[in-house]
This record gives sequence, C-alpha cells and structure tokens, in this order.
Amino acid sequence: KPEENLYSLLKEMYKGFTIERQYNKDPRYPFYCDFYIKELDFFIELQGCWTHGKEPFDGNNLPESWKSKAETSKYYKNAVDVYTKKDPEKRSYASRNDLNYLEIWNGDLDKGLDWVASLSYLSMVRLKPL
Repeated sequence: KPEENLYSLLKEMYKGFTIERQYNKDPRYPFYCDFYIKELDFFIELQGCWTHGKEPFDGNNLPESWKSKAETSKYYKNAVDVYTKKDPEKRSYASRNDLNYLEIWNGDLDKGLDWVASLSYLSMVRLKPL
C-alpha cells in the first residue's frame, strides 16, 4: 500500500522524529493529514489514490473521461469533487497558514527513497522551526 511505503520511507529519513499518521489536531489545517512530523511542524499529504490525479488541479487539467463518467457515476462524481475542490482547499489552507507542507504523488514513490528525500529536502529548505 502506498501509505505504508511512504511511512516506511519517512521513518528511515526522519529517525528519532515523531511521525504522526492521520493527524488532525491543528486548527491551521482542519483536515486529516496523512503524516505530520512534530519536531519540524511538517505536514505531508500522500496523493496515492487516482482520485487525486497525477498532479495538482490547475483549473484546466480535469481528465475528459472523468467529466463524462461523473454524469452517471457517483464514484467519478466524488473523484471530480476531491480533485477539483477538496484537494485545492487543503492547498489553500496550507498556503494561507504558511505551513511546512508537502504533497507526494504515487509516481514520486515509484522513483524511490532518493527522490522522496529530495522532495522532502526541498520542502525543508523553507521549514520554519517550532
């Protein structure tokens, strides 16, 4: 499972740090966050399901097949809602509250530990201490 794979990578990368899963104890981000690294005040979301797309929604990149399938399928209608509304809302909260925030897609996990470490490092360059 992608979430288990990422958790293993994070434990290896952040030995000695507190990594909380399904974290929801922060009013700055009123959603369940896949991973939270307490000592770094670092929120990490894994976009591991196809309903999150392969990249952030930019207003124009909703797959055409999703649009047509959403007309008759509750499952696709929900996927469109997640991709075009819920995920952007989470990004907006993270940005407005200047959170240390990283989204990782399945394709990132497929590239291995070094790739995830580089994504994490790039995010950490801007991390603010607690």
